Amino acid sequence: MSRPVALERAAYEDLLATLEWHDVHAREGTSERLSAAVHQLLVELGEDRAPSRWFSRKLGVRTAFVEGFPYQILYVDDAVELRVLAVAHLRRRPGYWRKRLGPQ
Repeated sequence: MSRPVALERAAYEDLLATLEWHDVHAREGTSERLSAAVHQLLVELGEDRAPSRWFSRKLGVRTAFVEGFPYQILYVDDAVELRVLAVAHLRRRPGYWRKRLGPQ
């Protein structure tokens, strides 16, 4: 059963900034490959085919890693949809996305 995957505005902005950075600083075609890998992972998450590799019981957040790139997708799995909070680099600004959860 497929469920909708919704990128929150901040996650969408993360993705756009990441793709723009790769357009300028990385080899030609890297941003297109990254975009395709993120899209594929989002499809797999919606179809429940992508394994979650990390889950925080305290925060209720899951993560899935983008194949071939040092990025992760952080999301909340509610009964209706998967809500993507961030598309984050694995080593830059760890935990910056936590404020997107609201008050704890």
